[in-house]
Amino acid sequence: MRHIFTLLLLCFYVQISAQINMNYVDEFTGDHIVSTDGVVLKKNLGSSFTLNLKHQQGEDFIGCTLYWNLNCYSIQGGKSLLYIKFTDGSIRKAVCCSDAIAGYSMLGSVTIWGTSMLYIPEEKEFIKDLTEKLIQKFRYETSLGYYEGEVKPKKAKQFRGQAQAFYNIIKK
Repeated sequence: MRHIFTLLLLCFYVQISAQINMNYVDEFTGDHIVSTDGVVLKKNLGSSFTLNLKHQQGEDFIGCTLYWNLNCYSIQGGKSLLYIKFTDGSIRKAVCCSDAIAGYSMLGSVTIWGTSMLYIPEEKEFIKDLTEKLIQKFRYETSLGYYEGEVKPKKAKQFRGQAQAFYNIIKK
């Protein structure tokens, strides 16, 4: 029985640590930095959208990465918003921290644009909601309009697992 319990604890630890991309103290500033790997919430032939969490300088951020092959988007800090709708119908909003113009790379004759931005949750409960609820849909606003998508239950559960691991580390 003791061996089974030890094995379960080890599996739980491996699962949590595998979901955290970064967890260290900056040697110069003393700042505790935690970041999740991120989960691709939507992917199709022309685009993909990844969501991750980051804690730095005592602040929680939601990171978004969008890749697509059609248009060059720019993000204006304070004007770009991220909305998350949960399966219980509640909606949370986060505001972009800074400006960015998408970068690009060439893949054969196709230009692939991509941008990564950090958003600050408007409500303190946002991160806690990500640990308890499942994401149903997201909307990511850019200069050319918005990008949104439904989130499959498997991806929503995967992201909630990362959010729980993230929350457990930053609340210690």
